[in-house]
Amino acid sequence: MQLTPTALRSLNTQFVSMFGKAYDGTEAWWSEVATEVPSSTKSNTYGWMAKRTRMREWLGERVIQNLASHSYAIENKDWELTIGVDRNDFKDDNLGVYNVPVQEMGEESKKHPDDLILDLMQTGHAQVCFDGQNFYDTDHPVDIRDASKGTQSNYSASGMALNQTNLLTVVQTMMAYKGEDDRPMRVFPNVLDVPPQLWGTAKALLENDLIIQALQNVAGTENVAAGAVSNTTKGLLQVRVRPELANQPTAWYVHDTRKIVKPFVLQMRERPIIVARMNLNDDNVFWQKQYVWGVEARYNAGYALWFLSYKASA
Repeated sequence: MQLTPTALRSLNTQFVSMFGKAYDGTEAWWSEVATEVPSSTKSNTYGWMAKRTRMREWLGERVIQNLASHSYAIENKDWELTIGVDRNDFKDDNLGVYNVPVQEMGEESKKHPDDLILDLMQTGHAQVCFDGQNFYDTDHPVDIRDASKGTQSNYSASGMALNQTNLLTVVQTMMAYKGEDDRPMRVFPNVLDVPPQLWGTAKALLENDLIIQALQNVAGTENVAAGAVSNTTKGLLQVRVRPELANQPTAWYVHDTRKIVKPFVLQMRERPIIVARMNLNDDNVFWQKQYVWGVEARYNAGYALWFLSYKASA
């Protein structure tokens, strides 16, 4: 193929189109558990996270419910993914080999926020959120300004295998969370995230009509048989299997994702776009005989409200 600016522009149009179709056609799951927040600066500060507001009867003047002084900031990061097209492949009309890599760039760009949210989930027991505690922790303060009100937990590091009893315990714990005014936080879990290793268990707990349960003797001191009983947790939550969670095979997560704010935040400064360096006088063409196409984006993910997510593990 003759190397001309027109031919290069045609190739760029083709690559941009393939990238866009792959990006749009790729299914990402991050939006199920994270709220997208627009960003127009280097970082966003979320002062509202530390205090919940409530409607009250209007008696006399309004009472201004000020945001808490505690805040949580998320700084945007730059991301890139770049491939090079050898000049000889262009001359030899061997460009078909690049179709798949370009499409994979679109797929990876769409899925990358999944990776960020996944990392937040799996390391949340060691990463601080707005109240100064780790996101998944056993002692979140009910009121970050008044320690006398006690603490609440959204983390069970061990001893909590996924079974009916433990699932109900986690759901009931989340529904009982209270705010600094001692009123319920209105948490109502609706999603169970599991690794592939727990998929069968999760589906049995939440989708089967019957569940196998141990039967004890009259004294209640020994399991003597097993029988099928009505499944009281059927339909309680929606099961989501995440292949990316496979490296923590006994960990499972319960979320409330139906509120305006979800457990995590995806802070979007600049969405992924594909750009090219393909002028005949570009350094990459002169020195490496390569035409370069790269994805660039700017965003980041962070923690939102700890009480909307619970992590448990066997």
